[in-house]
Amino acid sequence: MTMWLFLILAPMQILAVYRIARLITVDDFPPIRVFRDNVVGGWREATEDEQERYADARPEDRVKNYIMRDGVLEYYALRASWSNAFLAKLFSCPFCISFWIACGVVLGSWFGPVDVVVPVLVGLSAWAVGGWLAGQDWS
Repeated sequence: MTMWLFLILAPMQILAVYRIARLITVDDFPPIRVFRDNVVGGWREATEDEQERYADARPEDRVKNYIMRDGVLEYYALRASWSNAFLAKLFSCPFCISFWIACGVVLGSWFGPVDVVVPVLVGLSAWAVGGWLAGQDWS
């Protein structure tokens, strides 16, 4: 790998690792959230849909895995039987999972075809920067 290619790919790899780690550990994208609930389990803040369902339900119909703490509705997700404590910790810790994601991104960049690797890295990098910018108070 030449030096100029490394200087172009390294920032994109860093942003791609950040974006994928955030998607897996923090974001509320429904398919990922359901997977994370099955792997990690435990208490988390209820989503807008869950809050609406909870508010619309009669008190006797509300399920027991909701609780109101300090004015915030929380939901208790049961961990799947196939998930263990190692997976739960891995998928709830951005620092822990980012190492494994970085290994995959670097190996994919090194061995993958350039016409696939570069567009994927550019897309993930743009998504990471765009998401960060959109989350700023001044935006």
